[in-house]
Amino acid sequence: MNLLNIAHRGNSSRAPENTLAAFAAAAAAGAGMIETDLQLSADGTVVLIHDDTLNRTAGRDVRVADLTASELQSADAGSWFSPDYAGEHVPVLADLVDFAAGHPELGWLLEFKGEWNPDQVAAAAEPLRDAGLAGRCVLQGFSPRTVRSLHAAAPDIERGLLIMMQPAPGEEHQLLRFLTETATGYCNPHGGILSSSPQLVSTLQAEGVKVCTWTLNEPFQWDTAAAAGVDGIITDRPAELTEWSRLAQSRS
Repeated sequence: MNLLNIAHRGNSSRAPENTLAAFAAAAAAGAGMIETDLQLSADGTVVLIHDDTLNRTAGRDVRVADLTASELQSADAGSWFSPDYAGEHVPVLADLVDFAAGHPELGWLLEFKGEWNPDQVAAAAEPLRDAGLAGRCVLQGFSPRTVRSLHAAAPDIERGLLIMMQPAPGEEHQLLRFLTETATGYCNPHGGILSSSPQLVSTLQAEGVKVCTWTLNEPFQWDTAAAAGVDGIITDRPAELTEWSRLAQSRS
């Protein structure tokens, strides 16, 4: 068994999500890849945060898109999780690049939140290329428009399409056509699809598409994903998944 262990927003069960502390905890947990979220600040800087607002993770009812990168970085993105992480800031893409330089063992699954045009994607992809990270990244999104922008502006970097629902009967061919048109090598479904449409994994893989499912945190879910033959599991609990994988490997 060679499942890729992908830490969701870093090791978000042990440290505040999408912070450098969570990334460090993911590396320590044995993750092979870190998933994180990309948005644009008011001044066009790429920042790493999931929600549209700071309300949940920084206690401020203000939109990410309405703040500059400097204003975002001044927010306390750690205290909500634990007093031990007071002062953790919202990272910018340059912080990720610096962290990745010290952790060459890690890949990066970068979710472009919402709608991105090709120019915006190009600005995000450039520092990844400059740092030699392009080969360690998969750029993904839910929005077909954003995935088309990824294809147009960063054809040299692997792409992924996130899907929440299984394709309706007879619509799998439309999904496969989109993946082919955009040269998208990953299709990453919600974990519930593995139960409702288990054949989708083999259908995608038969077309050369890799499948990483999300967000699975329990051993019974990992068992189901492994039985379905997925390529990777996105989890909030990478340390526990590392141990589960070790035990599963010893039994095989």
